[in-house]
This record gives sequence, C-alpha cells and structure tokens, in this order.
Amino acid sequence: MTIYATIIDDMGNTVTGQNISFYVNGTLIGTVIATEGLEI
Repeated sequence: MTIYATIIDDMGNTVTGQNISFYVNGTLIGTVIATEGLEI
C-alpha cells in the first residue's frame, strides 16, 4: 500500500520537520517526518 499526503498548515504553507502518523481503522500503519510538505 502506498499513501500520499500533502501536509499544509491553516495558512496553506507546507509543514516540515513534524512527525506524521498514518492510521487505518484505528491501527497505526506508519510514521514519518514531514519533508517539504509531501509524504509517501
């Protein structure tokens, strides 16, 4: 499974350097650090 996410703040700026966790049906499937606002 490949998940793509574009991470932006409430002002539309990309989020960088933050931990992002992905859940499916309440189960953690992965964690990454945001880089340039795009995660794969």
